[in-house]
Amino acid sequence: MTIDQPYGLVSLLEGTSERKLKALWAELQTEFGVRGGGPVPIAHLAYQVAGQYHVPALHDALARLARSRRPFTVQVSDVEVIEGPEPVIFLRVVRSSDLLSFQHDVWEGTYFAADELPPHYHPDRWVPHLTIANQRLSDGELARVIEFLTAKDLQWQLKIDNLALIMPGKERPRVKWRFDLG
Repeated sequence: MTIDQPYGLVSLLEGTSERKLKALWAELQTEFGVRGGGPVPIAHLAYQVAGQYHVPALHDALARLARSRRPFTVQVSDVEVIEGPEPVIFLRVVRSSDLLSFQHDVWEGTYFAADELPPHYHPDRWVPHLTIANQRLSDGELARVIEFLTAKDLQWQLKIDNLALIMPGKERPRVKWRFDLG
């Protein structure tokens, strides 16, 4: 299932993590003409995406979930690719018990308000990641981008301290709500 204008339940990257990711996006644009961030150019870690959410029902569930959790830290590891006509280049986020528990709680606490849930965001299939790029590239272009990225130190820590809703905007996605954890 492909969703052109996705809604997403995410943690927004802020501070150093946001700067690092956006710097990678800018370098890829400068060096290779690759548009960073994929369809949602907001620095984030997605827990669930949907074609649409029933927004009024979602607000209280997100607020309650955010209040019930404390901030935690996760580790970013290697660059990976999902190959296809428009390959997805991403940084894998290491699966920790805190992260998996949080994503599970987001899923269980919000799926009732979602339409068109892609199955790869179900807790049994979810691969935590930060999207670097998602666009049509030749095999040669993809190889050069991967070589460029693997030469970089891409292992850093992310502080997960918020839960947000990203939704389609007039020209680009926007943050509708952001709730601090704790």
